[in-house]
Formats: sequence, structure tokens, C-alpha cells
Amino acid sequence: MATAASNGGKQIKRRLVWARLGVAMRVAALLLVCGKASAQTTLGLIQGRITDATGAALPGATIIVTQPTTGLLRTAVSNELGLYRVLNLHPAEYDVAVEHIGFAKVRFGSVKIDVGQTVVVNVGMEVAKVAVIMRVAPPMPAVNATGPEIANTIDTRGVNELPLNGRDFTRLALFAPGMVQTVGLLASIAVNGTSVSQNNFLLDGIDATRIDDSYQSNGFERGSRLQTASVESIEEIRVLTANYSAEYGRAAGAVISAVTKSGANALHGSGYAFFRNDRFDARNFFDGPQKPVFNMKQFGGSLSGPIRRDRIFFFSSYEGSRKRLGATASGTVPSAAFRARVAPALAPLLTSIPLPTEATSSPDIGLVQYSETTD
Repeated sequence: MATAASNGGKQIKRRLVWARLGVAMRVAALLLVCGKASAQTTLGLIQGRITDATGAALPGATIIVTQPTTGLLRTAVSNELGLYRVLNLHPAEYDVAVEHIGFAKVRFGSVKIDVGQTVVVNVGMEVAKVAVIMRVAPPMPAVNATGPEIANTIDTRGVNELPLNGRDFTRLALFAPGMVQTVGLLASIAVNGTSVSQNNFLLDGIDATRIDDSYQSNGFERGSRLQTASVESIEEIRVLTANYSAEYGRAAGAVISAVTKSGANALHGSGYAFFRNDRFDARNFFDGPQKPVFNMKQFGGSLSGPIRRDRIFFFSSYEGSRKRLGATASGTVPSAAFRARVAPALAPLLTSIPLPTEATSSPDIGLVQYSETTD
């Protein structure tokens, strides 16, 4: 009886172990699926159809996609309809080669993939008796024929060269149609008449939007941006303003998707410094005889390169700022006549309040104008 009870206990323990293992595997699979789903918002793909000289489908053709800067290589084979797809491509320029036995090899150079973009490369192959390589210019579609979304992409050159006040990369979204700036705070942009809090920000496919507290984030940020990134670390920005697919959720306004840079086989570095002051600023209508102080310095740099060639890369960036900002404010304060009538116990409190510089219609209240400086 004791042996039977012992065997029964062991079987129960084994079942518990297998049950826990099954639960762990399901959770891991769910996390993997969620990770792939979130990555779809930034990764692009190349698709198309392979045909022969008569326009008939050409199955069995090998499509080779390579990224020269990192050595990334992806392959695909056309199906019985001549269709192919090469998935999960990071924003970059790729070389596309198509091969088939008995046909001349076709090569496309510098096929550019933007953030979350689908590029169609249809290839017509010709019969060749000798080894021939046909170099073809990459296609440049005038309209988006793969999806209904209305989007605008700011590429690497635009991110690096367009003037940007305050180094806030979300300001680049203003180049998209329908975008307006609401106030001077960070991420204060709206699209097509929607609220500034209805935008969705994505950083490398990860939701960087704080829906529960969208107006005040990190003290001075308005418009729901929770994560910030230096402009020096941004590779591309894609702004979707309407008709975007279900993979982009949680937004009634715009979807601003930014992708950060990555390393390559070559070592790269950069450095920058920006300085602004009040020397050429005009005096505000509400300012006093002297303009408020305004000094802002922004500086930083980046470094990238290979850890293991064609395999592992690194990218790092730093940005610092030093600010001394002044502002003119005005308000109502107790007048001297009012202070003379209050109880002596309130005198210490009133001494901390400045005296009015202008009188009002009330003898107990006056106007004061003052400047404050924050570092």
C-alpha cells in the first residue's frame, strides 16, 4: 500500500511539472507573437511577381536581398504564381537580385525601405544562353498601391539637415499634411482637427504614449510623449494621418513612428553643439525695460560600429542641455493702503509679496510686473 501511494504521488508531481511547463511554453509563445506584432509597425517588406518574357508566372526563382552596410542577407523563392515576399526588413537601402536557371540574372540596386513600408518589385526575366547580369534601376512608385493609409516619411537626410528648434524630433511631423503646432511645448502637435492628446507615438515599434496622463508627462511635456530620444539617434520618422491599418491602435489623431539608428560594419561618429541667446530677440509686449534672460546650449554626439562583423553592432548617443530661461509675468497684489490696515500678524506674509507698480480702480489692489529666471 505504501509503495502504491508513493507511485501515485510521483505521478501527480510529474503531471504538475508537465502542466507548469505547458503554461510556461504558452506564455513564451504569446510573448513572441506580441513581439512580432509590435515589430510590424516599423519593419518593412519587399514583395512582387516574377514573370518570363511572355508575362507568364515564373515559379522557383530565387530572390536574394542584401543590405551592404551590415551584410544582412535574406532569400525567398517565388511560388507557383510567381509571387514572393521578403519580410522583416529594417529601414535601409537593399540590393535585390533574382536568379533562375536558364534566365539572365537581374539585379536592382539601392531599393529603399522606409519605416513600415511595403515596396513592390516586379521582375521580368529573359532567357539567356550565356551568363548575363541585367542591372535595373529600382522602381520609384508615385503612389502607394499596397495600402490605404495616408502617410509621410522623413528620411535620414531630412532628420539630419532640416532645421529643428529645440531638437524635438516630433516637430518634424509638421511636414505632413494636416499637422499643426498648438503651443510651444514638446510634442504639442495636432492633425486634422483632433486633440493633441489623441496622437500615438511609437519608438522602434514600442508604444511611447501615455494615455492615462496625456497632458502632463515628465513635468513639461504636453501631448502624451512618455519616452524621448535625441534627434541624433533617430534614423527615420513616419507620420500616419489617416486610414492606417489595425496594427496601429490607440489613436484617433496621428501615429508618429520613429526608428532609431543602428550600427554597421564601418565605424561612424558625430558631434554637435548648438547655442541660442537673447541678443537678437525682440522685446515682448509685456516685458519691462529689459528683456528676460535667454541662454540655451545643447550638445552631444554619437558613436556606432561593429562588435562582430556582419553579426552584432552597437550604437550609442548622448545629448545634454544647459538652460537659463527668463520670463515676464504680471498679476494683482495688495496695495500699500491695504497692507497698512491688516493685522500685524499678517505683515511677514505680505512682505514676501512685491508692491504694485501700477494702480487699479480698487484702492486695495494694484498690478505688478516682474521677471523670473529658471536654470
